[in-house]
Amino acid sequence: MLMTDDEQTMTGSETTSPDDLGDALVTAMDRTISRYQRSLRHAIEQAEGRERLTMPQLRCLQAITADGTALTTQLARQMNVAVPTMTSMIDGLTERGLVGRHPDPVDRRQVRIVMTDEGRAVLARYQGIVHMRLRRLLSHLTAAQKKRLLAAMEDVAFMLDADKHSKAKESD
Repeated sequence: MLMTDDEQTMTGSETTSPDDLGDALVTAMDRTISRYQRSLRHAIEQAEGRERLTMPQLRCLQAITADGTALTTQLARQMNVAVPTMTSMIDGLTERGLVGRHPDPVDRRQVRIVMTDEGRAVLARYQGIVHMRLRRLLSHLTAAQKKRLLAAMEDVAFMLDADKHSKAKESD
C-alpha cells in the first residue's frame, strides 16, 4: 500500500510512517524537555546555592504573578498537585516572605495568595538567571538553527493551546 506525502516523511533514504514519527517525537520531546529542565535547575543551583527555590516553588511564583493573586485551589489545579501539597508549598513561600495570604474581599471564606515585594524581587532574579542560561545555550546555534527552533517552539505552543482548548470543550 502506498502512503501519501502526508503519511510519510523522508529522512535521508528512509521513509517514516506517521506512527513512527509520532513515537520519535514523543521520545525526543521527553528527553529534550528533561535535559532543558535539568539545565535550568543547574543554573539556578549555581547562582543561588543551597537555599534556592525548588522548580515547583518557582513555577508557583510565576503562576501567582500571572494573575496578580490566586487561590490555593486554583494554583493546585494549574500545577496539577493536590491541595494539601500546594498548601505546604505556599506555607514555605510564606515563611520566606515571598507570598502573603489575604482574605478575599468578596468571599471571606477564601484566602488570596499574593506576591510580596521580596517575592517579586526573587522571581525577577530567578527569571534573569533562566534568561541568561537560555541566551548562553542559544549562542551555540546558527541563525538558521535559531529560526528552525523558533518555528518549532511556535508549533509546540500551538500544540499546547490546541490541547488546552479541546480539554475546555470536553468539560463544557
